[in-house]
Amino acid sequence: MILGTLLACGDMGMADTGTAMPIEVVACSHPDSAFEAVVEVAVEDDQLRDRVAFTIKQGEYEWRTGLQTLDNLTWWTRMQLYELDCRNEFTYEVHYESE
Repeated sequence: MILGTLLACGDMGMADTGTAMPIEVVACSHPDSAFEAVVEVAVEDDQLRDRVAFTIKQGEYEWRTGLQTLDNLTWWTRMQLYELDCRNEFTYEVHYESE
């Protein structure tokens, strides 16, 4: 059961494409244990990126990882995190790098 899902859209810039890009989807759940969260991140972009990284924070804890891609437009990751509680407030950031 997914306890929290967040959707965020980045700045569209000057072009009106009808869909704001990038599209970021973050889902947090506890499928196996109340003490271990599963965080799934998916990012779709209309610009080629060299790297996309993800940071999630809750209280004194912070976790970071890089996302995977096959085409530099769609990115994803799945994290299993001890001590993250999806039922409590957390913040996240997606970092984009282009050379």
